[in-house]
Amino acid sequence: MIYFINVLYAMGIDAGMTVIPLKKKFLYDDLEQMVSGETSRVDAGADWVKDHKEQISQILQNYFRYNEEGKLEYEYSFRGALVYWKPKEQLS
Repeated sequence: MIYFINVLYAMGIDAGMTVIPLKKKFLYDDLEQMVSGETSRVDAGADWVKDHKEQISQILQNYFRYNEEGKLEYEYSFRGALVYWKPKEQLS
């Protein structure tokens, strides 16, 4: 992020930045849906995913918990950055 702020500064833009905490919740109805959803980011159709579904499921179960509704849930905390500046002139 600091590189982006430096690029703006080099362009003559005096930008500010605010970092904010964010959360994202992943919900799945069952173990099969959880494995399928989480492996979709790493080519779920690959043979190694099919060959290791049981191991993948066991690893994911270390992070996911059943909520009150019986769904598998994982809450991911991360940070986002808001970059802002005042334009030198208004465009019409």
